[in-house]
Amino acid sequence: MSLAIAVAATLALSGSWMYEVGSLTPLIAFGASLALGAGYSARRLARRTALVIMTMACCLLAAYLVAGVFAAASTRGGVPL
Repeated sequence: MSLAIAVAATLALSGSWMYEVGSLTPLIAFGASLALGAGYSARRLARRTALVIMTMACCLLAAYLVAGVFAAASTRGGVPL
């Protein structure tokens, strides 16, 4: 099976919404790092709130990293099985 046929078959089976949502996933890491920076700068004025914001941002970054590693491992570096 050639690569063009495999790509066409993959695109035909997936919904178009998956690619629109998938293009927004880098915003998760950007938003989490922005929240981490905001929480870090607000540490002195609002300790508890800053701690909650920074904890949530770290959890988002960790989940994003784990999902990326899982996706790379399950597709063997970008080749869907």
